[in-house]
Amino acid sequence: EVARASSGVMEWRPQDVEELAAALPREDMALRRAALLLHTALAIRLWSNARSAEADAQIGIGRAVLGKDSPPDLHRDWLLGLGYRHLTAATPAKALPFFEECARLFPDAADAWLGAGMCHELIAFPDGFAAAELPAQDAVSKAERCYREAARLDPRLAEARLRLGRVLGRTGTLDEAEKELAAAVETSAEGPQTALAHVFWGGVRDARGDLAGAVSHYQAALAADHGSETAAFARGACPRVERGIDVM
Repeated sequence: EVARASSGVMEWRPQDVEELAAALPREDMALRRAALLLHTALAIRLWSNARSAEADAQIGIGRAVLGKDSPPDLHRDWLLGLGYRHLTAATPAKALPFFEECARLFPDAADAWLGAGMCHELIAFPDGFAAAELPAQDAVSKAERCYREAARLDPRLAEARLRLGRVLGRTGTLDEAEKELAAAVETSAEGPQTALAHVFWGGVRDARGDLAGAVSHYQAALAADHGSETAAFARGACPRVERGIDVM
């Protein structure tokens, strides 16, 4: 019923709906959760249709639904969900405020720091490969700080370790990059994450001039995730190596 309910909501003035949302019974969490779902779904639909102002109005209504006494996990997960939705849409500048708000309200939420770091990293390296230009250096340092905090809060959060290693490798801090990537390999329980950590680690070895070491990590990446196109591309891009290692 979300589609039908959304069309009905759009006939009301956002200010009126926000007042009604704030007046929802505090003890009726089922009703408040349903209202939050409705207005969040409507905001996402509006964002997808480039109607940002109207979407932001629905987010304001969502905040009124939450009020000051909402369960902490509901508020935290709502902010994280909105942040990751914008990251999925490749709009890190729009995602960042949600992650930063989540980290401010819930400073122990490692996922909030991880998300903020991902936003800063995408801003610093928009094409995923090029070195950061001077105006983006601030974003690089912020990404590094956020990943460090996420890893501190949850040392088993492999994605924070591998992304920190990736950023450190790109900025030439190679010793620490290898340390973090090794930790990511050790803590990762998923094949794709392990593969990415090995790919980034191989890039660090390549930057050190150790082509054989790089190849070994690319091969380890493929062993961890046989379907990894990133690992296959990295290995295939290497020339033949001495001592009989054929990577083509």
